[in-house]
Amino acid sequence: GTRAPPGVAVMQGVRDRWRSHASHVVGCLSGGAYISEPDPLGVPLLDVDVRGHFEVVIVEGKELKNMELFGQQDPYCIVVLGAASARTKTVPYGGKNPKWPADGGTVEVPCGGALESGTNLLHIRIFDADKCREDDFVGEACLNASTLIAMEAFAGEVQVYRRGTKPRGRLSVEVRWRPAGDSAVPSEDL
Repeated sequence: GTRAPPGVAVMQGVRDRWRSHASHVVGCLSGGAYISEPDPLGVPLLDVDVRGHFEVVIVEGKELKNMELFGQQDPYCIVVLGAASARTKTVPYGGKNPKWPADGGTVEVPCGGALESGTNLLHIRIFDADKCREDDFVGEACLNASTLIAMEAFAGEVQVYRRGTKPRGRLSVEVRWRPAGDSAVPSEDL
């Protein structure tokens, strides 16, 4: 048979890696655009040296799954990009519709190298803080880091999923990309 040129085979391999990685991730809908999809060319930003950090503001949750049998849950978020992670403050008695205070819902997640298929998604994982036992997983939202870098800023709602494709509420978030060396003052125009 005919062999494809080396570059074509590499691109097909990249697409296959992306599809296998993203098969469990359902698009995060915001304003009619799935921002967890790969870039318009169908290939995510991979193996490109990207240095900086994401400033993530969790504003509020809406209709999240309540993990408490009695009373209201105490939610917090862990934002993960590859091996880096950051945790918001807990919202005591936040329930199904928590609102994070301005100083409690903001975290910074560093990005210090190549965005590869396993690190191309910015995960926002929601947990219910429990004092007497392990914290309960409430759900997760995912955003495409490559798209966020290209957009530089995003503000809107993202769908929260629990166990695959079952929607379990929404998160209102603001995300800003800050390249390394950028000392810009955060804008209020989002």
